[in-house]
Formats: sequence, C-alpha cells, structure tokens
Amino acid sequence: MSAARIQRIAPGIRSLFRPSPAEAVYSRLQLSCSIAHLTSAPLSPALSAASTAASAAGSPAASAAIPAAPAVSAARVGFAESRTSPSISFPSCHPSSRPSSAFFQTTPAVSSPLCESTAVTRDVHQFRDSHPCFSAPSHIATSARRDSAPASVLASGSFFGPSSCSASQSRFTAASQGLSASPARSFAAASRFGMAAPTEIASNKMFGGVNKRYEHESATLGCTMKFSIYFPPAAASTRVPVIYWLSGLTCTDENFIQKSFAQKYASEHGVALIVPDTSPRGLKVEGESDNWDFGVGAGFYVNATVPKWKNWQMYDYITEELHRILSAHYTNLDMQRCSLMGHSMGGHGALIIFFRNGSKYKSVSAFAPICNPTECPWGQKAFSGYLGDDKAAWEEYDATELVKQYPGPKVDILIDQGDSDKFYHEKQLLPENFQKACTEAGVPLTLRFQGGYDHSYFFIASFIGDHIKHHAKALKA
Repeated sequence: MSAARIQRIAPGIRSLFRPSPAEAVYSRLQLSCSIAHLTSAPLSPALSAASTAASAAGSPAASAAIPAAPAVSAARVGFAESRTSPSISFPSCHPSSRPSSAFFQTTPAVSSPLCESTAVTRDVHQFRDSHPCFSAPSHIATSARRDSAPASVLASGSFFGPSSCSASQSRFTAASQGLSASPARSFAAASRFGMAAPTEIASNKMFGGVNKRYEHESATLGCTMKFSIYFPPAAASTRVPVIYWLSGLTCTDENFIQKSFAQKYASEHGVALIVPDTSPRGLKVEGESDNWDFGVGAGFYVNATVPKWKNWQMYDYITEELHRILSAHYTNLDMQRCSLMGHSMGGHGALIIFFRNGSKYKSVSAFAPICNPTECPWGQKAFSGYLGDDKAAWEEYDATELVKQYPGPKVDILIDQGDSDKFYHEKQLLPENFQKACTEAGVPLTLRFQGGYDHSYFFIASFIGDHIKHHAKALKA
C-alpha cells in the first residue's frame, strides 16, 4: 500500500486506540469512508445506516466528513442482546461465540463488511498484514479464495471463524444501532464490544512455557480488566485445553500466577491456565473499597441486580465475554475443552458456573470453597449487597442449592480443605453441607481434609498438582 493511501486513513486508525464516548464512532465511520474513497467503492449497508444515524445525531464533524452512501442489499445476521444489560449489544458472527440461549435473546440486525469492493478488501488486508497492531478490519479475508469471493458471500460470514470475528464489522453494526441512543450505549456498543485484541502488558518464560498478562476494555463490566494466561510449551505447536482458575477475596489475576507453582504441572500435562481478576476496578463507586470482603476484589462471581453495583457482572464476564475474547484471539487455546477450579470465593465461583452450565465445562475442582454462601456470613453480606433481599436469587449462586437440581454429567468433583483453616472453623466454608447435598443428588464428590493446612497459597501450592492432573484426565478423555 502506498504512503499516500496510508496517510489518508491514518487519522481514523489512530482514533481507534483512544475512543471517546461519541467521537469514537464518527472516527471509525470516517476511516471506512476514506478507505472506500481509495477505489470509489460503495459503502456497506451497515456503514450507510451508521452514516445516516450520525448525521441525524447532529455531529458537525460527522456531517462534513461522511458522504452519502447508496442503498445496497445486505445479509441479515444475528445480534444477541444481554438479558441483564439490554443496553449493550454484541455480535454473534460465529456459532461458537453465540451466548447461551438460557440467558440471552437473539434479535436481527443488518450487517455487512465495511465496503462491497474486494479491491478495498485487499487494500485493507495489505495494510493490516504490515501493521499487526491494527486489529479493526480483522474480518478481511486472508486467502486468495476469500479475496476473490463475492461481497455477498463475505457478508454472509461463510468464511469467518472464531479467530477472525469481524471487529470492525461489529463496531459499525453496533454504531448503526447505538448512535440514536444514549452516549453510554453508543460507547459500549460501538467501541468496547468491537472485540479488539487484548493488549499484552507482561510476559515471563516459565517451565518451558510463558506467562502472559493482558488488559482489555470490558463491555460487561464497563472498565479496563486484566487477565493472565499460562501457555504451556505444547501451545507453540498445537491447540491446548484450558483450565480457568478463579481467585478468592482480595486477589487479582496475579496471585495465583506468582504463588501457586501451577505452571510446572500445566507444562507437564499440556494445559493452559486462564486467570481473570475478581471484580471490576477503577469505577469509583462509593464504598467500593471500604470492605475487603465486598466490592473491589470481591465480585463473588454473580450478576448484581442492586443498581448501585450494576457493573458487578462477574458471572457474565467469566462465562460469556472472556470466553468470546479467548475464542476470538487465541487460536492455540481449545475453548471447546475447558475446566474450572478456584479457591475460597473462587472455589464458589467455579462450582456455581459448572452447575449452571451443564456440559460446557469438562470438570471442576476447588480449594476451600465457600460451599453454601446463603448460610454463611461472607455469602449473606455479598448476596444482600449485590442481589438484594430476594432469597430465591441468592440460591441461583449457591453450589449446595444448585447441585440438588443439577441435570448435567455426573463428573467427579475434587475439593481439598485444610483442617487448620480458620475460615473453616468460623463456618464460612461449610463443605459438609455441600457433601450432604452431593450424596443426596448422586453427584460424585471427593472431599479431602488435609491435616495441618490453612487457607493460604502454601496450601494451594501443596496440592495444585493433583488438581491439574484431575482436570487433564477429563480434558483429554
């Protein structure tokens, strides 16, 4: 691509990396129009709709920069909209990234690649290949077969896999739906749910593999989130199964990575470790850091319904948004083979996510989990704060209650509990209640009491090898 062409689209490209609530959408529209002008290609229907909406919204910059586009027919693709956050929409351009029907409803929307011209497709593809940090037009076909495909075929999504989910297409379609609504919706729909690749912020080699830490803008939580991945050596040459680790109260994504020694066993068994954070951060909600067991660092893996804590949607973040991000951007992770494990609050999270998602996860284990939160002080404080007084809503996030109606595969659950754990003796964990419920439901449980061990990472590091072996067996069955 010539320097002149790059210069024409540079302003729009730069704007992609620093979006503002309103101008981010207009910048992306301007970028696509500049690309279209390179070959006099007509704009796509999605861009045409967004352009019309932008002009109607009264932006002088947009009105001056965005030309009118001819009407062109387009394929209809599904848009899914969150039941719990109806103001936020996101693309379902590939079946593997489509959310569970139990929690989401599907509505139609008009969408198409940025331009109908395959010449423009090749131009943007060439620019993207020479500038790998530019992820917006990631839907552009990468083979000669795709480049030569008719625009109607490209629009249908027939060639699009999870790793090439249309970031820019998603943003423009979201823009066409969101510009007439509130600025917050426009920003969330057009900017954050564009599925841009997370930014790598740290990398350290360990046991032949590598720990990598990333950050990204979360549409579900409305803030910047960080997560860590340990890629075992096998991930350099093949797709590897995944174990999610959910951490406990006060933790970030770094505690487990730095203290558990789990990478040694993950390396040996050829599994990746995914470690998310434990809550939204930086939202400056009044009182969010007043208590160590509620608010920041204490998301409890629920979808909060109390308005003040509306951003605390950790259940959806783990089960939906993070899963889609990993599927879209990390092709060496086999997201069809996933397991869950966690500690304390994170053990609670692992258990409830497993029971609420049937066969989506192959296995589950926990260290000193909060097994019956509706009956312990930690859980009662968190649930009343996040969910209000509706006790039926509490039970949807209680493993001891969920296992009683669990309809999924009867896989063996592994739990380790230290018998010198002060929180166990304070009746915060209640593993015996869970054990009784499992017995009555016919769900296999291996509950091991470990003599002399407490609630710390010394305890976790001592038995993490058993847990990874437990999951590797299920993941590779």
